[in-house]
Amino acid sequence: MLIRKPFRLENAHIVRGCSTRQCSHSIHGHSYRVELLLEAHAFDNGQIVHDFGLLKGYVCYLIDVFDDACA
Repeated sequence: MLIRKPFRLENAHIVRGCSTRQCSHSIHGHSYRVELLLEAHAFDNGQIVHDFGLLKGYVCYLIDVFDDACA
């Protein structure tokens, strides 16, 4: 069994040390798509592959570190 879960995040930064003033003072952004794939060949004793509520919490925590962050 293969399970896919897509996530999307945004990130922005300033390009420091570039050759133009506009570039070095303007915020530049990126959009990212992350796809998490889980594969299981058998269920656990509770007849589930994984507790996706817990997994989503871990992934969302990691994404929140970068989402809309300006570095």
